[in-house]
Amino acid sequence: MDLTDQNGIDEFLERDPGTKITKDRLEGTTFARRLDGRFHSTVPLSKVASRCQYCYYIWKHTYSKIEQETFGYRERNMTKLVRCLVCNVNLCPACYNEWHGVEMSDNNRLLGL
Repeated sequence: MDLTDQNGIDEFLERDPGTKITKDRLEGTTFARRLDGRFHSTVPLSKVASRCQYCYYIWKHTYSKIEQETFGYRERNMTKLVRCLVCNVNLCPACYNEWHGVEMSDNNRLLGL
């Protein structure tokens, strides 16, 4: 399968719906490679109707009712989604970093200091 053109990417995404993010999988070994400190390749999601799986997980499992109302967009966030080819999950740009353990608020670590 050719992931260098959109037709190949679309075919790949149609064949593989991705891996569901659940509490058991996060606490188990299913996503052990997500925090390996390496860059994980991605492909853009275009025609596949989906949402950021990590946004939804956070919204559903960690937010209070008030936070869910305030951050309701996270329930169905479809902003510039990509599929991580290592973790096999759909992520928005902000969650891609958080999912892989990059603290965007830690400026020293981001700069390698």
